[in-house]
Amino acid sequence: MVDKKHAKKEISAAIEYAKSKGWRVEAAGGRGHAWGRMYCPYKDGNCRCGEFCIISIWSTPKNPGNHARQIRRVVDNCRGKPMVAGFMMTTFEFSLKFSVPEGGTGVDRQVERLGEAGCDDALIGAGRPGRIALDFDREADSAFAAVAGAVSEVRAAIPEARLIEVAPDLVGLSDLAGIVQCSRQYMRRLMIDGGESFPLPLHDGKTALWRLAKVLRWLRDKKHYRVDERLLAIAETNMQFNIARETAEMDTAIQQSIHGLVA
Repeated sequence: MVDKKHAKKEISAAIEYAKSKGWRVEAAGGRGHAWGRMYCPYKDGNCRCGEFCIISIWSTPKNPGNHARQIRRVVDNCRGKPMVAGFMMTTFEFSLKFSVPEGGTGVDRQVERLGEAGCDDALIGAGRPGRIALDFDREADSAFAAVAGAVSEVRAAIPEARLIEVAPDLVGLSDLAGIVQCSRQYMRRLMIDGGESFPLPLHDGKTALWRLAKVLRWLRDKKHYRVDERLLAIAETNMQFNIARETAEMDTAIQQSIHGLVA
């Protein structure tokens, strides 16, 4: 381990903040896009689903201030807090999760390739074997341009990477309460009082899941909530990406028969 300070004061301060919260920081010895790594003190099933238990820190990110803010956000959210709560949408904020081959060139080389491809506006998590996650703060003309550009860059850097999920998209009541900045009980009351007009869940059961975009539109159009339009735009874009990934395995002949039963 090399003991050194980050050259960017904002990032150096964020690193010190992470260390104060129990994170272990290791600086890389050589030169490259990746300055080093951070390791969270928990690394369990409640901690960002595992992907962000290990994150890479860039040497020269596009925006040091944004990168420092990303580091602080991961530290603050690392144990059991919803990823979508409390977004400050000055830029498009979203996460990509990919399946990648284990072994091969290794995580360090994959991180370098991602930096070369232009992904240095993302924190990269590699806390689970065979998985890589990227938490972006990306400036773009549109939500679609932000997400599509990021996915293209990852696929260019790691051609064998397979997209698993784009977030935020699927959310539970606790996630929604965080976005609306209310209690979970109040969010549940909104759902119950909404009756048939409240969006149907994508999954119902002990833990129900909704499409974030549909609930945001309902809150805006039916309840006249002030909704962050950039968050709505990114949620709608992510929904379309996730649907496209799911329908890649669709049997069109069967789907034609099913469509009239579920529409």
